[in-house]
Amino acid sequence: MRFTDLNQAPPVVAPPSLCVDKLKQLLSQLTQDQREAASWRGEVVKVMSQLVQEHREVSSSQGDVIKLLKAMKDYGAQHLSDLRNLARHQSLLVENHQALLLQAPPVVAPPSLCVDKLKQLLSQLTQDQREAASWRGEVVKVMSQLVQEHREVSSSQGDVIKLLKAMKRSPPVIKLNSVVLREAEWTMPVGTSSFTLTCEGNSTVTWSTTAFKLKRSTRLGSVITIRRLTTDYTGTYKCMYENQPDLTSEVHIYVKDPHNILVTPRTLGDVKDGSDVLLCQLTDPSATDLSLRLANGDPTPPDMNYTVNPKRGILIRYLLTSHSAEYVCSAKINGVTIVSKVVPIIVIQRLRSPPSVLIEVDGYVRIVGEQLLIHCITSNPNHFYNVTWKHSSLKALDFSHKMIQEDQSKQVHITSSVTIPAVAMSHTGNFTCTAMNEAGANSSTTYLQVVDKPYIRLIPQLSPDLYLNGSLVEVNEGENLEINIRIEAYPQIKEQWWDMPMSHSHNISTHDDTWAVRYNNRYESILLLQRVRSEERGQYTLHTRSTCLNGSITFNVQVYQKPSAMVRLKNVTTLTCTASGYPAPIILWYQCPGIQNTCDGDNDTMEVQPLLTSTVEVQTEALGPEEVQSELTLSPLSMEVTVECVTVNLVGEERDIFVVRVPAETSSKYVTSKLFTPTLNGATSTAAFLFLLLVIVLYKYKQWDLLLQLKQLRGHASSAEAQTLPYG
Repeated sequence: MRFTDLNQAPPVVAPPSLCVDKLKQLLSQLTQDQREAASWRGEVVKVMSQLVQEHREVSSSQGDVIKLLKAMKDYGAQHLSDLRNLARHQSLLVENHQALLLQAPPVVAPPSLCVDKLKQLLSQLTQDQREAASWRGEVVKVMSQLVQEHREVSSSQGDVIKLLKAMKRSPPVIKLNSVVLREAEWTMPVGTSSFTLTCEGNSTVTWSTTAFKLKRSTRLGSVITIRRLTTDYTGTYKCMYENQPDLTSEVHIYVKDPHNILVTPRTLGDVKDGSDVLLCQLTDPSATDLSLRLANGDPTPPDMNYTVNPKRGILIRYLLTSHSAEYVCSAKINGVTIVSKVVPIIVIQRLRSPPSVLIEVDGYVRIVGEQLLIHCITSNPNHFYNVTWKHSSLKALDFSHKMIQEDQSKQVHITSSVTIPAVAMSHTGNFTCTAMNEAGANSSTTYLQVVDKPYIRLIPQLSPDLYLNGSLVEVNEGENLEINIRIEAYPQIKEQWWDMPMSHSHNISTHDDTWAVRYNNRYESILLLQRVRSEERGQYTLHTRSTCLNGSITFNVQVYQKPSAMVRLKNVTTLTCTASGYPAPIILWYQCPGIQNTCDGDNDTMEVQPLLTSTVEVQTEALGPEEVQSELTLSPLSMEVTVECVTVNLVGEERDIFVVRVPAETSSKYVTSKLFTPTLNGATSTAAFLFLLLVIVLYKYKQWDLLLQLKQLRGHASSAEAQTLPYG
C-alpha cells in the first residue's frame, strides 16, 4: 500500500472534473486492494484445506498404529497365558510323579525291574524338561521380537509427532510498530522516527535484510529498532525460523526521498572473485528504467552477469578480477534520468592455498632459567590472515607480531615471536605456529627440551661390518675405514679435534676429517681412513669442547693383516717356521719329494704332523700383529725333499719352502742342508738386473753432466766475443 495522507490536502476548491477523476482513482485503488485481499484469503483457505487433509491422514495413520499396538498387546497376553498353562502342566507332572512313587506296592521286586522302572521315569522327566526349555526359548524369542517392534512403533510415533508439530508451525509474523504487517511492500518517508520491526513465531526467529545500513550486522535478533529512517534502510526484510529457514515471511521497505531515488553501499571494500554484490536499490517504487554502466559512460563488460529488479535492485553475480572498475546506476523519475554516486569495485583474487609457515629451527635446548626466543616466519598474498601459537601442554603463550610488506613479490610477511624470559621444566614440549586464511591453515612445529645442566653426548654411528666390540674396531688391511660420531651437546660445541697414532699423523694424505652441524645442538664428525695399512692401527680419539664441558670418545683400531711365513734351520735336525699377522695365524707343515715350488696339488703330498706343541706364541703387541712359531723335527731321508710351511688366518695365507736331505748314516753328526728355492733364484736375478740398470743410469748421468758443462763454456765464450766487437 502506498503511503498517502488525505488530511494534508490543501483547502482549495478544485474543479468538478478533477474531483470526479480523484474519486475514480480512489475507487479503482480500493477495488484493487479488495481483489488482492480476496486472492490472499483464497490462498489462505487453500493452504488451510491442505493442512486439514494432511492432519486427517496423520490421524488415520495414528489410528492404525494404535490398532497395531492393541493387537500386539493381545498377542502378548495370549503368550503369557500359554506360559502360565505350561507352568501348571509341569506342576501337575511333578505331582503325578510323586503320587506314582507313593502308590508303588510294598513288594520286593527283582532288582532288574526296579532299575528299568527308574530309567523309564528319568527318561520321561528329561524329555519333559527338554520340551519345556525349547518352549521357553521360543517364548523369549517372540518377546524380543515384540520389544523390537514396540521400539520401531515408538520411533515412528515420534516422527509423526514431529511432523505434526512442523505442520502446525505457521510462518512467522511481521509487525511494524506492534501492528501486524500483511503487505509485501511498504513505503515510508525519509526521516521517520520510532521505527520498529518485530518478528514473531512459534520458536526462535531472526532477521536477514538487504538494507545497506544493516547488511554488516552479524546478528539482528527478532526486533529491529531504528531511531531515524534514512535511505540506506531501503531493502527487503526477511523473518525466518533459526531451525527452519525455509519457512519465512518478508516485506520490502522503500524509504522515499525526493532528492535521492538511488541508494548505494557506502563502501564495498575488497570483493573476492566469484562473489555476488548488490550494487544499488530504488527508494521510490514509481521509478523506472533502472540500469548499470561504467562511470566513464562505457557499457558494462560483456562477460559481466547481473540482474535488474525494481524491488531487489541491481545484483552483480560472480564477479571477476577483470571487472574491477567504477560503476554508476541510473533510473528515471517523472521523465528525468537520475544517476547514482560512483561506486568503485575492487575485485581481488580468492586465495586457493593457506599461508606459508616456517620455524627455521627444528628443536631448541635450554637450561632451566635461560631465555627462549622462537621466530615463526609466515607469508600470504594479502593482510587477511592471522597467526597463532599453541603449546602441547601450556594453555596460553605470549607472542608478538612484526609485519613487512614486500612490493615486488606482492606478499605480506608476518614474523611472529614467542618469548619466555626464564624457562622451566614445564615448558618442555612442542611449540606450534599456525597461520590461517580463507583457504585453510598451515602450521610448523618445533620442540623445546629443558635440561637442568649442560651435557655432551658422543654416540658412535659405525657400520655393522666393522665388528665393533666395545671400543675395538677391526678392519681389513687395504680397505677404507669411516668412523662416524654423532654429537649432542648444549651449550654448543666450540672446538673439536682428533688424536691419532704418531705413525699415521705424519701421513695426512690418507685421511679426511669432516665436521658438520646437522641442526641445532646436533653435530656430526666423520674420520675417513683410506686404504688402511697395518702401521695405522692404534687409538683414535675425538675431543670436543663447549663453554662448560669437555668430552671425548676413543676407538682402538685393529687391522686384519695377512700372515707372513719364514722357514729357518734351527739345528741339524729341526726346522723353525715363524709367522706374524692378525688374527694370530695357524701354521701347517707339508712335505713332498724332490725340489718343488710348492707342495700344494702334489699327489704324494702328505701333511707332516708337528711336535707336541704345534704353535707357540712368540710376541704380541697391543693392537699389533701377533707372532707365532712352529718347529718341525726332520727324520732320516735317503733323497732330497721339499718341506713347506703354510700360515693361515681370516685374511689369507702365506707359504715358504725349504729343500733338505738328511742321510741316515750321518744323521747324528752331519746334515746337508741346501737352501735352494725358486724364490732365491728370482731374487738373485732381480738383483743382478737392478745392478746393471744402475750402472747404465750412472753412465748416462755422467754423459749428460759433461754435455751441460760444455754448453755453458760455449755460452761464456760467445758472450765475451760479443762484448769486444766494435759496433757503430
